[in-house]
Amino acid sequence: MSEVENGNEPESPEVKKPLELTFRAASADELKELPRNLRLHPAVLIEWAEAIASGKMKMILACSGDVPVGRVNLYYQGPKEQAVVQELGGTVVWMEGMFTAEDWLRRGVGEALTREFEREATTVSHLAGLAVDRENIPAVELYKKLGWRHRKVLGEDTFERQPFFEGDPPMQRWLMVKELKPVGEAI
Repeated sequence: MSEVENGNEPESPEVKKPLELTFRAASADELKELPRNLRLHPAVLIEWAEAIASGKMKMILACSGDVPVGRVNLYYQGPKEQAVVQELGGTVVWMEGMFTAEDWLRRGVGEALTREFEREATTVSHLAGLAVDRENIPAVELYKKLGWRHRKVLGEDTFERQPFFEGDPPMQRWLMVKELKPVGEAI
């Protein structure tokens, strides 16, 4: 006798509700108040707070209700990237510091933050860039899916970036770029 014939409803696989996120800019003052799962090394927080306060950077928070569950930085200018900017030509808006809280991984937060970054970046430039650890396959695949392309920098396939934490090895990064279209235009 089947479960339905027995009067029991069959168990259905768990259905994930659609992701409902809101986005907002973080202020320099609130960086130290972010939930522990979104925090960074204190030296990085100080650098980012100064960049936000000076207008060189904007941190976008993805929130579920009032709780931040992810973040990404829109970096308007970075001396580290000057050679790349010259090679690409024009103003480049940089995506930096993408992070999703562990409990929210694989739920679309990274894609939603990337799309929100792109929307915000179109108000500043037609070109966006990011550096991604070449071994971070999920991130590389997400960016490729969203139209970002790997690009050699000054003839090199990768470039080295110093680690965030003392004692970690330098990271081999890929530069990925995307030509942005104003909101409403076909990409």
